[in-house]
Amino acid sequence: MVVAWEEIWKRFKEIVFESINCFVPHKILRKNPDPEYYNKKVKWLKVKVRRTNNKRKLGQQNQVELKRLSKELLAAKKLHRKHFCVQYYEMKATAGLSSTSM
Repeated sequence: MVVAWEEIWKRFKEIVFESINCFVPHKILRKNPDPEYYNKKVKWLKVKVRRTNNKRKLGQQNQVELKRLSKELLAAKKLHRKHFCVQYYEMKATAGLSSTSM
C-alpha cells in the first residue's frame, strides 16, 4: 500500500511540473543593450533621432533635422564615453593605490 501512495505522489508531482512548464508564462529579463555611459541626455537624443528618422519621409526639413540630431548624438556619445572612461580609470587607479599601501 505504501508503494502505491509514493507512486501516486510521484505522478502527481510530474503532472504539476509539466503543467507549470507548459501553461504558466515565464518572464524573460533582457540585458539593457545601452552601454553604461549612456546618460539621460544621450538616451533622449537617441529617441529624438529615432522619431525624426521615422518622419524623414515627410520632407526636406526633417532630413536636415535628422542630420543635425545625428551629429549631436554622436558628439554626445563620444563626450560621455570619454568622461566615463576617465572616471573609470581614475577609480581603478585610486583603488590600486589604496590596496598597495596596506
